[in-house]
Amino acid sequence: MRSQTPCRLLAALNASRMLVFLAAALLAVSACAAGIDYRHFNKTFGTKSLKELNSRGWQSIRNNDLDSAAAFYAISISRYCESLPRDEMERVGLALVNTGYIWLFIRNNPEQAYPFLNNALSIGRSHDLPAVKIGAGENLAKIYADYNNYPRAVSLYSEALNEAVARHLDWGVTMTFIDLLSLSATNGRIGDIGPEIATVAAYPFDEAAPMGGYCHHISLAAQQMLSGRFDLAARMLEEASPLLDPQYDTERYQANHRFLTGFAHMKAGDSSRGIASLKEARSMAALHGLPDIMQTVCETLGNAYMAADMPDSAHITRYDALRIRDSLFNTGKYDVIKDLESEAVLSNMRKEITDSRAREEKSRTVVTLVSAGAAVALLLLALLLFNNRRLKASNRELFVKNMELVAVRDVARTERRERPPRSHREELEPVLEKVSETIYSSPEVFSPDFSLGRLSEITGIKTQLISQAIAELTGKNLSALVAERRINRACRLLADPESAGRLTVESIAESVGYKSRTHFSNIFKTHTGLTPTEFIRQARNTP
Repeated sequence: MRSQTPCRLLAALNASRMLVFLAAALLAVSACAAGIDYRHFNKTFGTKSLKELNSRGWQSIRNNDLDSAAAFYAISISRYCESLPRDEMERVGLALVNTGYIWLFIRNNPEQAYPFLNNALSIGRSHDLPAVKIGAGENLAKIYADYNNYPRAVSLYSEALNEAVARHLDWGVTMTFIDLLSLSATNGRIGDIGPEIATVAAYPFDEAAPMGGYCHHISLAAQQMLSGRFDLAARMLEEASPLLDPQYDTERYQANHRFLTGFAHMKAGDSSRGIASLKEARSMAALHGLPDIMQTVCETLGNAYMAADMPDSAHITRYDALRIRDSLFNTGKYDVIKDLESEAVLSNMRKEITDSRAREEKSRTVVTLVSAGAAVALLLLALLLFNNRRLKASNRELFVKNMELVAVRDVARTERRERPPRSHREELEPVLEKVSETIYSSPEVFSPDFSLGRLSEITGIKTQLISQAIAELTGKNLSALVAERRINRACRLLADPESAGRLTVESIAESVGYKSRTHFSNIFKTHTGLTPTEFIRQARNTP
């Protein structure tokens, strides 16, 4: 039986977890602060039930009143407590999911969406709440897919799909499978989800289930794709179009369907139909403001134009895909100073939420929390001001050192581990020499799909021997050597005024083998100590 221990005692026993969800509630309030008098809003709706709050929140989303939606969900989230009944806990979890939905799909800000969805998934798993687990997992998978973490995205989609199948939740099956199929098709890896395709093809949808017939139909088409019969798959997808009747996100599903149809036509070798379907998908995504689908479609359409020997159209479309990806990533960037400036607003909102939800709490607790937050903010601000000058000087030094390394050598010398016996070393040195020569001469190292297996094919050396030679003679692994080569080339391009002025950071990242700007920036900073933007700035300021 669920414990009925009061919320106050449970908060003391689970302080760290409570703070996580309180922080999520404060973030949700910040979404609506600009357009709503929260004090008045909370006074009006603060006593409503969680069921009514969530219902009003979803209705506000449907009416495109995002400020009100975020405010309703903020009140719901603020009621989190481990002693809540199961149905009430589920409503708190769904409030987190829907707040994440606002940030992810409407405001195109995955960085803001992530903590809400991650907390929702934690609640769903710990309290076994299927709807919360499916909704949070599906949306988190979308974030990982956008950031090119394909394995993690597939894992989350599959987990959500299996949960939906086990609980016989038709809406969850349709939602997760459609997105999973699109992701695998985009990455050319439909074979990875063969078991999921078979599961959905055999799944007994209720006759009245929205999208049930459509989902079953495209699962059969996907089975034809697995068999290499893309012509039949394309025809089945065309026939499935009238079955597409979603209750919400209609435009997203329609654009996604045209993308899948175009993909199947292209794989079947029918360029004209493939390009026509992809262009329809692009128009739908542009008309209804769906940048994530727009970016995926543009990438695929660019490849289709190239296959159809239309290089000019391919170049323009691929550039559009890069531009959209750049806007998607830039949307979620933060500035530390802005975070500190918002601390006062968040502290005031913290007091409003605390007063409305727990009048019996002693006032000194609130004062202590607010004071601690203000003290931390002031301390951080002081540290930022103190380190600002040193940071500028450090960036210049890092740039100069990196350019010296690029000019002097292409292969960075590394400290080696304890040398193995001479006889064993003589066997491994030729292997490392051939591997190093391949890495620093073959253009394939700049392909996103370059791997240990591909290196083995090029060199004719077994993968195990390659890994052993690299590890024992350099103390590193293949990923580290490849990253050094890629970052070395990236430094040259970023420091070259002509390249830096003509190419975007995203295009340079792709040219050296990284699809994700964020992933490239992280690796670049690890190796050079600077972000690509800081590196370019130093290059322009250095004679």
